[in-house]
Amino acid sequence: MGACDEGACDEAAEMSLRAKQVSYRIDDTDLVSGIDLTVGEGQLVAVLGPNGAGKSTLLQLLAGDLKPTRGSVQLDGVDIGQISTQDLALQRAFLSQNPRLDLDFTVQAIVEMGRYPHRAQTDNSPAIDREAVADALTRVEITHLADRVVGSLSGGERQRVSLARIIAQRTPLLLMDEPTTFTDVAHQELIMIEARRIAAERGSVVAIIHDLNLAAAYADRILLLSKGQTVACGQPAEVLTSETLTDTYQLSMQVVEHPFRDGPLVLTVPQEITTETR
Repeated sequence: MGACDEGACDEAAEMSLRAKQVSYRIDDTDLVSGIDLTVGEGQLVAVLGPNGAGKSTLLQLLAGDLKPTRGSVQLDGVDIGQISTQDLALQRAFLSQNPRLDLDFTVQAIVEMGRYPHRAQTDNSPAIDREAVADALTRVEITHLADRVVGSLSGGERQRVSLARIIAQRTPLLLMDEPTTFTDVAHQELIMIEARRIAAERGSVVAIIHDLNLAAAYADRILLLSKGQTVACGQPAEVLTSETLTDTYQLSMQVVEHPFRDGPLVLTVPQEITTETR
């Protein structure tokens, strides 16, 4: 369960993304060390871990925005460092942790930016662009905001604008760093439902998620990191155990069967109860 590689927990027949012993070092510190990860077609993989675990660094390595100090990242069998910027934009979309939005642009204009990589493609057309943008706006429920200036929106609404932009990009692979940030409970569920749907429709999704129960509910597999290394990788019920989570997060947790869903439910144990039971 420790290595999230092809032999350990790849359940898909086709492989779209693979990291082999990936490490990233700055000065004398390994931010990520020896990570193996295979993401098959149709899968949603959630990356979990406490602050400073290396999650965002790993996602940037998977996106090709950082070059590994050691190891390699391959997209459909090709080293991601050998793929041109234009081709990479057609193969993967990346939602960063703090996406920069031009606050003077309208929502419509921002989402249309997701179509830029397709403009030179012979099989694209203005009609396809319009359909992709309209579909993305609908999926994250911001069609009514299309003519609003982004600077006038709430944090959660801006997050959904950023998400709509990468949905409109229509790439086989989506990489998302905390896609539910700033959003309310209803839209957190909506975003995860869309992530599952996108994986099923056209490729793979890797998402950093802090909410353990959202990951349990929607992810096919979970990669749990701590201090830049893999703690566990596998199906939610394999990774999300009381002992593993308590040790990783240094917080007493109890995992029980979810009363409404097929999978685990993670509960934090109040400190006073933990103290009383010692």
